[in-house]
Amino acid sequence: MNRLTEIRSYLAMNEEIEFSYKGLECFITPNNVIWEFWVNDECVIKEPDLDTFLTIPCLEGYTISDIFANELYDEKSLYIF
Repeated sequence: MNRLTEIRSYLAMNEEIEFSYKGLECFITPNNVIWEFWVNDECVIKEPDLDTFLTIPCLEGYTISDIFANELYDEKSLYIF
């Protein structure tokens, strides 16, 4: 299973994901009926559909899908809870 598929399955189970991208602290949070993407304590994306959420450009033009498919995040910073 590739990293994007793994991350998507955790998100589908409403797990919260934390990771670092070029020194930025990033969080993906399921919040009842909406997905939120936070960067350094600022919510930058709110989207109710997970598939759409994963394809919205958010960091230097990259989507969340790009970040995990290409492993652009700091691997040691990945936490799923």
